[in-house]
Amino acid sequence: MIALTSLDSLYETKKASEQIQEKYPEAYEALLHVVNLTRQLQFRYHYLGCLLCDEDPGKHSPKNIKQSVIELYIREVNKLKNRDDASEILRLFIKYKPYGYDNLSQLILGKSPEFLKLC
Repeated sequence: MIALTSLDSLYETKKASEQIQEKYPEAYEALLHVVNLTRQLQFRYHYLGCLLCDEDPGKHSPKNIKQSVIELYIREVNKLKNRDDASEILRLFIKYKPYGYDNLSQLILGKSPEFLKLC
């Protein structure tokens, strides 16, 4: 799903992620780890969002990847989901899903709302 979002929506999403970073720094670090892993493995951010929110990733699932790598990735995502403070992370992904898991993940990685709007 391509999410067309306004600059204001992206700023709102960025502010929400920064608030979680301030209030739950360890949970945010775990989230950042999983988002970076998603980028490094070249998986789709939508796949990550689906796994976090218990949705069917369907066409966003990785293709031509060894099953052992996918299982390792899923274990890392589950470590994040099973944290005591994971509820705030999950709320963030659920609330801002309309703006796109891709946008949310890139904001977490430090991209600016202006950059995302240009892409």
